[in-house]
Amino acid sequence: MNPCPRCGTHLNSIDATCVRCARGERRGMAKPRPAAARMVALLRALEIAVGGGAFLLVAYLLGTGAGIIPELEVRVLRGPGESAAEFLIHPVAANPPPPFELELADGEVIDLRTGDHFDAPFEVRDPRPCTLTAQVLGLAGGRRDVEVYVLDDDGYLDWQKGVRPRALFESGRATLTSLEVELPSRGRYHLLLSNRYSIFTPKTVRVDDARLRCA
Repeated sequence: MNPCPRCGTHLNSIDATCVRCARGERRGMAKPRPAAARMVALLRALEIAVGGGAFLLVAYLLGTGAGIIPELEVRVLRGPGESAAEFLIHPVAANPPPPFELELADGEVIDLRTGDHFDAPFEVRDPRPCTLTAQVLGLAGGRRDVEVYVLDDDGYLDWQKGVRPRALFESGRATLTSLEVELPSRGRYHLLLSNRYSIFTPKTVRVDDARLRCA
């Protein structure tokens, strides 16, 4: 009987295979664990993705440099809300948001009976400075004159009670009134046309380009 050259086990013949050593060889040739295989596949996929991204970046830079591909305008993708918020945080560096405009009346003809008035309420919510502009023209009735006021809510309540209000604008009795009034803060306001003082004569007036603008 011949001994195995590796472990010394006695073999029946020279060509015989050692059972103990054969089992050890089979254990050494076991397949890699599934977790290790998944990690190799993940690293391979990451390598492909990074390589593809680098290729696209280089192609974009070469294309824009040669004038074949236009450069991306990131500012086009930004909405007015984002621009306004950025402007309030960084007013120097950011692009200013577009002005806000609200049309109250334009070319509107209004009939005011004796002792009557016309009220056009509006609300200011924009934190930026806001201005109300308008032109009121008397068309018919007596001297064709009316009173024009710009009031806040408290002033309007005083006016309704017959108390002289603290007006942001007061024209007196006039045939033609052009106004440009800066509004002090956010809140509710009133553009008021009054024929209250006239107890005999109705009036007809036209309101042109009554507009709120904040910028």
